[in-house]
Amino acid sequence: MRPAVLLAGAALALVTVTPTTVSADIGGLGVAPAHYDPSNPATRSYFIRSVAPGGGFSDAVAVSNSGPTPLLLNVYPVDGFTAVTAGAVFANQGSPVIKWAGWLTPGVSSVSVGPGSTIDVPFTVNVPSNAAPGDHLAGIAFQDAQPSSGGGTGAVQVHTVFRAVVGVLVQVPGSAAFHVCLGGTATQATGNPSVPTNVLVYIGDDGGLLGKPSVTVHVTGPGGYNVSQTRTLDTLLPGDEIPYPFPWPDPLTSSDSVAVTASAPGMTPPGVCPSTVSLPPGAASSVPPSGGTPAGGTPTPGHHGAGVQSPRGSGSGGADAPSAEGFLSYLPKLLAQVVLKSTFPFLLGVLAFFFLILQDRIDRKDPKLALAPARPDPELTFPGPSGRAVA
Repeated sequence: MRPAVLLAGAALALVTVTPTTVSADIGGLGVAPAHYDPSNPATRSYFIRSVAPGGGFSDAVAVSNSGPTPLLLNVYPVDGFTAVTAGAVFANQGSPVIKWAGWLTPGVSSVSVGPGSTIDVPFTVNVPSNAAPGDHLAGIAFQDAQPSSGGGTGAVQVHTVFRAVVGVLVQVPGSAAFHVCLGGTATQATGNPSVPTNVLVYIGDDGGLLGKPSVTVHVTGPGGYNVSQTRTLDTLLPGDEIPYPFPWPDPLTSSDSVAVTASAPGMTPPGVCPSTVSLPPGAASSVPPSGGTPAGGTPTPGHHGAGVQSPRGSGSGGADAPSAEGFLSYLPKLLAQVVLKSTFPFLLGVLAFFFLILQDRIDRKDPKLALAPARPDPELTFPGPSGRAVA
């Protein structure tokens, strides 16, 4: 189990330097690598070093203060983890070191940075001799040692803590690859009518390299229900497993079947995760780890893309003929759609009806229209056509 990555009892202003950011700068605090590789722009944001087992390196973090007052900062190493929605996050101060933060040793445990100044904070990395080949992400955190109070009354007190983290990615040479494992799935009601369900996909990285997999969730059910969604996730870190939430356009029941596939360039078929992640509150397991489409298999052809579906009871998508039970379960939703889709034409017709009534009342009060003859004038004649062509 991995520790939580959110602070409890405080409002945390957290900036993490990851491959998607250039630098961290919040509350006057800015951090970035003191040295970088000009041939690799990513190293302006975080450290990337290839280090053999038993080796190490030293470098420094440039810490700046653009604010008007001095900053007193705590400095400490942190493990990198995969966020629930994928992507890299870092552990909190005081969290147990269970991954690679133990390889990092900052040169100081605290530092003071004057207003308008920048200092270099050194650190060293020592890679154990038995380190496994692959990617190992840790970080160096700089956290405000004097949190400011935002006020509050009674039992509610708000404290703002500024923290910035610079990632340190150590790449140990050797045979390693990005590889995905799949666990079970679960469903979770959201309470949002637009997206009533989250399909939780238990997915992890059981390889040695980090990567971004493509994942397809395919749901079939009574009445010919047949919906698929495919998306590319953000980064998965080696050794992590997450319950990734797929927002689903329809409520799902125990009668629905959920199948998941995952792929990445050059990746072999996924394996089965140990599924050590517990269910979130309100979630219900829908498919055991061995259920659904076999790992790396091909889902049943259907409609792809968020919100595109074969309606329950339509019988499309190659599914079985709709049953009476499936049709009745879909009928309330069908009626609701009919009402919603017919509302605008109905209101338009009502407006046109009242407009004609109002226009008739206005015309009756017009004196010119009141004197106009109701029948044609018998003394008025029109000659017939002359038969001449008009050029």
